[in-house]
Amino acid sequence: GTILTTILGLDTTDIPDGMTLYDFVNQTVQEEYDCRMLGKIGVNNTYAIGVTSQVAEQYNLKTISDLQPVAGSLRFGAEQDFFTDAGSMKFGPFVEFYDLNFKEVLHVDIMLKYKAIEEGSYEVMVVYATDGLNKRANLKILEDDKQFFPEYYGTILARNDLFERFREEAPDLEETLSSLNGLFTNDLMSSMTYEVDVEQRSVDDVAREFLIEQGLLAQ
Repeated sequence: GTILTTILGLDTTDIPDGMTLYDFVNQTVQEEYDCRMLGKIGVNNTYAIGVTSQVAEQYNLKTISDLQPVAGSLRFGAEQDFFTDAGSMKFGPFVEFYDLNFKEVLHVDIMLKYKAIEEGSYEVMVVYATDGLNKRANLKILEDDKQFFPEYYGTILARNDLFERFREEAPDLEETLSSLNGLFTNDLMSSMTYEVDVEQRSVDDVAREFLIEQGLLAQ
């Protein structure tokens, strides 16, 4: 998703019918930048919609579509960037796509949005799917049942000549870089970011423990 929108300057509407976002982006970066992606590590850190656990239980919310009949009783909050007109994955197209009409819409500083929902300023907000603060705020992440938001799968992007250039020094480089593929889930990544953002552990320590657990790094 980031390569598509930020690097290539394209949108999901530019993807040909029958082609996945991943395959389209991979093909395009090869043609334009002589690079390729090495596979999906498993995590999909896309935009997501989170609601307070109290509201989720009260209205039995599981999907974004479930918000439609109750949105008029709920307040929505997001950082300013989500309200811009740049790209189609923003607030205006989102509420139109899901036919949502919230009671109130609040623009908040990105650094304060979790504190705001924890203090009751609103009940619904846009988040990143793997943000550890979702857990601290006890949010229910709703399923994007109509698939409005694009995929933001984690991947490694490499120049096509990389492995040939370092074949003597690192003959197993591609295999090593690809060893993370499929190891992550959103829940796993959320737990690790929670350890860093909330429990104040260092990124190096959390990453090292994970790599040791996966047998990719010796103790």
